[in-house]
Amino acid sequence: MTSVLLSIKPKYADAIMDGSKGYEFRKSLFRNGSIERVFVYSTSPVQMVVGAFEIGGIIHDHPENLWETLHGCAGIDEIDFFRYFAGRSEGFAIEVKGPQEFGEPVDPWALDPTFVPPQSFRYVDWVLSRGGGGVHLATARDVALSPRRSHQLDSRVQPPLRTPATSL
Repeated sequence: MTSVLLSIKPKYADAIMDGSKGYEFRKSLFRNGSIERVFVYSTSPVQMVVGAFEIGGIIHDHPENLWETLHGCAGIDEIDFFRYFAGRSEGFAIEVKGPQEFGEPVDPWALDPTFVPPQSFRYVDWVLSRGGGGVHLATARDVALSPRRSHQLDSRVQPPLRTPATSL
């Protein structure tokens, strides 16, 4: 399964992981329509992969309509939302489904020494697998070679605190 790594500010990454942010908003979206999993890279000062979530759906609409429909589970205040979308006539809302926070954040440079944090997103071949009392994050190549090379993580699935609004 192809996944994406999204760069997200720490306060919003935390809100996704604790279930208070039901949607991640984007000005543009990845072109690969088969993406099912998002890995969350918490930007500076954290600079670690802190968790993952499944994509429940994607809404493409005008920012005003996105706010009107989703503000109750947006996990962002109105001023910051409209500052982010200033001058835009379209936006995307990625529904956060089954956020899974890693007990120990993962250093992306340990997975890929040439790692460069994405400006928005990047496709990754990372996988989650269960076993040995936790969740393992590794590249697909590492899993094929040796599951012991993966990075052990604590598995904590937290359901959203609110029921997300239905898609438009």
